[in-house]
Amino acid sequence: MRRAGVLIPLFSLRGDGWGLGEIPDLVPFAAWARAAGFGVAQILPVLEVSGGQSSPYAAQTAFALDPVYLALDRIEGARRPDDLADLAKLPRVDWGAVRWRKTQALEAAFARLGDLPEEARAWAAGETDWL
Repeated sequence: MRRAGVLIPLFSLRGDGWGLGEIPDLVPFAAWARAAGFGVAQILPVLEVSGGQSSPYAAQTAFALDPVYLALDRIEGARRPDDLADLAKLPRVDWGAVRWRKTQALEAAFARLGDLPEEARAWAAGETDWL
């Protein structure tokens, strides 16, 4: 059986996000691909990259998604910076700017969480080799 597919880097699905495509942006893309007759949708790796890198093939781990792909608008306490509209208008992803803004927002959200529940701390203790 033959099938047609489409390959797309997740970062290029730039919706209303923080200057690059995010995980929820895959939903409308998959619907479009299906309507266009594609049976397979493939994305470039979305693993966390090493510091200073932007290539999806420069992963520092094979276990964790890169936090730049998180949809922070859906995370309580992750404040949306005022200058995101400028990032979304750029012809290319400004990896440094996006990563910095998302890191700041994630740190603020985690600070508002307070102490992690015992179950989460126990899980993290068992996963220290890659966390």
